[in-house]
Amino acid sequence: VGVILTLQTRFCLELFALSIAWIVLLGDSLHAVLGGLSSDTYKIIGFFIVVPTTLLPLHLLSIPSLISLFSSFLLIVILLIDGFSKSAAPGSILHPVKTSLGPEMENYNFLGGLGLLIAGFGGHAIIPSLALDMKSPHKFNKVCDWSFGIASVIFMVTGTAGYLMFGDQVT
Repeated sequence: VGVILTLQTRFCLELFALSIAWIVLLGDSLHAVLGGLSSDTYKIIGFFIVVPTTLLPLHLLSIPSLISLFSSFLLIVILLIDGFSKSAAPGSILHPVKTSLGPEMENYNFLGGLGLLIAGFGGHAIIPSLALDMKSPHKFNKVCDWSFGIASVIFMVTGTAGYLMFGDQVT
C-alpha cells in the first residue's frame, strides 16, 4: 500500500508540475500575443481554467482534446499556407533565409530545443490512466505507436518549415 501511495503521490505531483509549466507558458504567450493584461493576470485566468479540469474523469476531457487536436492541425495548415504563399524571405518556404547544416556555437541553445521536444512528448504521466479507460486496452500499444508517430511527423514538418522560413534567426 505504501508503494502505491508513493507512486500515486509522484504521479499527482508530476501532473501538478506539468500544469504549472503550461500555465506559465500560457500566461507569457497570451501576454506576448494579445497584450492588454499582464502576464500574471493571464496566468491566474489560466489557473482557474486548468485546475478544475484535473478533477474531471478522462472521458469528459475528450472534447477539449479534440478541440486541441483540431487547433493544432489548423495552426500547421496556416503555417504551411503562409510559408508557401510568401515569395520573399523571411517567412517563405520556397525562398528560405540563410540556414546552416550545423549549429553556430555562439548561438547554440541545446537545452532550449530539448525542452521544446520534451514538452511535446511530456504527457507520459497520464498514459496508465488512458490505458485503463480505453474500451479496448489490448490496442494500447498500437495507439501509442500511431500517436507518437504522428506527433513526430508534425514536429518534423513544423520544425523544418519554421527553420526554412526564419533560418538562423530562430534561437
